[in-house]
Amino acid sequence: MKTYAGHPPATNGTATASLVIGIVSLPAIITVLGGLVLGLAAIVLGVLGLRQARDLGGAGRGQAIGGIVAGAVSVVLPVVFLLLFVPWIMTDSGSVLERGSGNGVEIGVGIAD
Repeated sequence: MKTYAGHPPATNGTATASLVIGIVSLPAIITVLGGLVLGLAAIVLGVLGLRQARDLGGAGRGQAIGGIVAGAVSVVLPVVFLLLFVPWIMTDSGSVLERGSGNGVEIGVGIAD
């Protein structure tokens, strides 16, 4: 990107917003829904930022890509968690059991057959 005396370099606010929201979405993964919402916002802003970067001679391209990557991680990890761990937690026809108490007794709340 060329800069000329007296002219500030072009900036890409959409790409910057994508990166910031993408970074904020990573710790929001803990709330699952927060990670999904912020991650999707980062991806959308990142794509828009890439389009603007093309028009601005590449300004903010790296930030847009960073926002897309962070957003994608924030969307994929909660989905993987839900697909893998929720079925593992729900066992014995929908009951949640406390296992490994050491005394051979299982404590659980279940659905009556």
